[in-house]
Amino acid sequence: MPYALTAAHGAELKIGNGASTELFNELQGMHNGPNGMSDEWNIIQARHHGSTSTFQKRTFKEPSNLTFDLFYDSSDTHHAALMAAARSGTRKNFELTLTDNGAEVFEFSAYVSATISADVEGFNIASITLSIDGDVLTS
Repeated sequence: MPYALTAAHGAELKIGNGASTELFNELQGMHNGPNGMSDEWNIIQARHHGSTSTFQKRTFKEPSNLTFDLFYDSSDTHHAALMAAARSGTRKNFELTLTDNGAEVFEFSAYVSATISADVEGFNIASITLSIDGDVLTS
């Protein structure tokens, strides 16, 4: 059976500028991600008094991390904002858009962790982890 091609590919990640009317700017040079956005619920097993069988109970969502690599450019304003947030432990607002036909948008706040890999003869790569804090809004 032939497979029908779809436009289910691509993503744009933007970082907020922190202004009262927040503007989001795309983080250029992203690759290897973003990965890890999930809706995982914590499930517990419970038993009613006098019952011999158990049932599952959903409790709360586990926070997820979003990871990606970035071709790091220290002269890029938005890369610098990302690194400043990582160094200071400041929570930043982000907007992730899946650039397929549906263009679903996820808005969330996260703490930033960063590791830079700088090869003598290669690209500077920043491996980024966004630890999502709070609800993820979708539109």
